[in-house]
Amino acid sequence: MPILETQDLTYVYGAGTPFEKTAVDHISLQIEEGELVGVIGHTGSGKSTFVQQLNGLLKPTSGKVLLKGKDIWAEPKKIRAIRFQVGMVFQYPEHQLFEETVEKDIAFGPKNMGLSEEEIKNISQIYIVACGSAYHVGMAAQYVLEDLARIPVRVELASEFRYRKPLLDKNGLAIIISQSGETADSLAALREAKSKGVRTLGIVNVIGSSIAREADNVFYTLAGPEISVATTKAYPADRFLPAGDPVCESERGDHTGAI
Repeated sequence: MPILETQDLTYVYGAGTPFEKTAVDHISLQIEEGELVGVIGHTGSGKSTFVQQLNGLLKPTSGKVLLKGKDIWAEPKKIRAIRFQVGMVFQYPEHQLFEETVEKDIAFGPKNMGLSEEEIKNISQIYIVACGSAYHVGMAAQYVLEDLARIPVRVELASEFRYRKPLLDKNGLAIIISQSGETADSLAALREAKSKGVRTLGIVNVIGSSIAREADNVFYTLAGPEISVATTKAYPADRFLPAGDPVCESERGDHTGAI
């Protein structure tokens, strides 16, 4: 019996969305105890995605990973124990998470949106505009962005933004956060910022929503439908992104990205 085996292992990023991409496609493999196996391929070929499924860091879209003949996902609550039996060490772990400098780390996301290095360096101020729980996301992000990027950040309630006739710097960046992408006050704030020549970035969950269509750039959180009254999915997803997470996929053509 092989110590580790994969059966028709498949992994799809962004399944069911316009960003859908198959990284691992029906791979079947057997590894015997004491055997050395090399996984070789060019950058982006799916090597890391494949390996991360072997110890449960990623759950396969379809197919199975068998450890000593047992499906590692048969009991999801025990998946952590699998990681003590199948270990994984990156060659340069720090390079998987961080850029060489804080400046490059912070600029990773904006670059993937299509902003040039000059545009990123010229950002003089960031305006985060939102309502409700999204506003609290902005409050948390303010501390992180100012601390790391050393750029002044203002957090505004969308319901007050357009009425108080704000003074906006044309070199600023207005970030509009909305789970639905249809929040009326947030949409009005976005239009106000654009009318004053300020570049806008929408962070939304719903693909093709009004804010996503009208913003200069958009990040999709892809958190899925929010079922609970308490914002159990949208808030963590929104919170994760503006706090400076550099790991995202992007599409240069329409300046969109997704976690």
